[in-house]
Amino acid sequence: MTQTQTRPEPRISTSAARHARFFLMLAAGLALAASLALLLIPAGSISTETDGQPGVTESVTLLAEHGPWVLILLAVPVVITLLPLLARGTARAILPLLSLVLLGGFVVLALFSIGMFYLPALGALMTGTIISLRHRPDSR
Repeated sequence: MTQTQTRPEPRISTSAARHARFFLMLAAGLALAASLALLLIPAGSISTETDGQPGVTESVTLLAEHGPWVLILLAVPVVITLLPLLARGTARAILPLLSLVLLGGFVVLALFSIGMFYLPALGALMTGTIISLRHRPDSR
């Protein structure tokens, strides 16, 4: 009776794995911080007029100005940066790269509005992805 041996999955070195995970966690934290800042910091203003007389100008947040759907928009980058941290098995190799492409696309599409707030998260995600890809045993 012969037993089939399965080859263990190639693993990243422990030190590089820690560094990659640190930057991936940093990216998620920066994306969350950017989303919270965009949610809480006034991003627009509303002026009221009565009978042609200038009224009061009030600062409003994105949530007050655009409604609850903005919560979904602000959750997208956070979810994208969390994907590599939740990956197991073979997905651990591809999800950082996929997340980098998705977040990069989000930043480019929203660059002139909210995208620039996610540039630090994109940088941290890029660093974590590069570390994890360069230090895989099969890439040497």
